[in-house]
This record gives sequence, structure tokens and C-alpha cells, in this order.
Amino acid sequence: MVLLIAVTVIALHIHSGYVLIVAAPWRMEISLHVFGVGLLLLLLALNLSITLVIRIWKLPARMRDYHLHRTRTKARLALMQGITAYFSGDTKRAEKLASQALKGKEEMAICLMLGALSAHESNQPDKRDRYLSQGRRSDIAVRTAMEGLGKRLGSEISGEDRAPHQVPDGTKGSE
Repeated sequence: MVLLIAVTVIALHIHSGYVLIVAAPWRMEISLHVFGVGLLLLLLALNLSITLVIRIWKLPARMRDYHLHRTRTKARLALMQGITAYFSGDTKRAEKLASQALKGKEEMAICLMLGALSAHESNQPDKRDRYLSQGRRSDIAVRTAMEGLGKRLGSEISGEDRAPHQVPDGTKGSE
């Protein structure tokens, strides 16, 4: 683009003539300087138009990326606040924040483990079992982590063999 401008400026200084445009039955004669400026403005307008169309075309993807980034940032913040609440002893708030952090679909194992531990310590075995079963339906890394946590908490749920609020030895858990 810069080379085109430089050649045009040099040509305008060397030859100050006229440009003849013929489209039968019309004939138009304009100065070479006006033609050069007009051509330059036309190329600039074309460049701006193409750039605008490309940006408009990419706008939905940019918005989707923005919303995904915002959701993940909020989920990460909720996870960090949930971990802080859990270690501060506020297990109900930690469970609530863990469920919010699950919406970001990042660090699923940590979110599910935090939710299950918080629900377990808040004496909410149905929520605990829901977190554990959700983890067992996930990928292999999350499933392995949740099975280990389930053993640690004494919750062996398979889904069909007992109610969600029943503990493994056959007694009812506290609600």
C-alpha cells in the first residue's frame, strides 16, 4: 500500500496530465492529480469496507469467547472462595460456591470434591451422593478422584442398589 502511494506521488509530480475516461456515448477528462486522489480514496474505502465486514463476520465468535472467558473467570473465583470458605469452616457456603464453580466446567474434580466434602460435613448426604455420582459419570480422572473420595467418606453408591441418603452399612444417614 505504501509502495502504491509512493509511486502515485512520484508519477503525479513527473507527469501532470489528464486522464481520459470514455464510456460511449460519454467522455470524461479529469486531471491526473484528481484521478490519483480519487483512486487513493477508493482503495481506502474498499479496505475499510472489507475490514468492517470481516470484523462483523467474526463478532459472534468473539462474543462467545468473551462470555466463555467471563464464565470461567467467575467459576474460578467461586472455586477459590469455596476452598477458602471450606477451610474457614463455613461448609454450607463452600458447597454453594462449589455448585457455582461447576458451571464453568473447569477443574471438575476439585469442584465436585469440594461440594461432596462440604455437603458431607454439613450432614447433607443426598447432596454429597449427588456430587459423587456426578463425578462417577465424568471422565476417567474425575471418576478416579471421586471414587477415592467416596471411599474416604464411606459412601459406596452404585445408583441402583440403595437410596441416595442411605450409608453403606444399611442405616439411614442424618438429613
